Amino acid sequence: MDRLVYEKQSLPTGMSPNEVAKKLGLSVQSVYKYIQDGSIIAEAVPYGDERTIYVISETA
Repeated sequence: MDRLVYEKQSLPTGMSPNEVAKKLGLSVQSVYKYIQDGSIIAEAVPYGDERTIYVISETA
């Protein structure tokens, strides 16, 4: 149980690309494009075996 709590606390905090898209009035695809070209700084977090999710800080 302690390990799960530690892992949860060590994950970056921020918004998902979906939340950023809604906040900025953009499509989710546009947000991912901006992440890929470096216009939006996001932290890639491994999710499952082969997936990656992105976390965007409030300041980014």
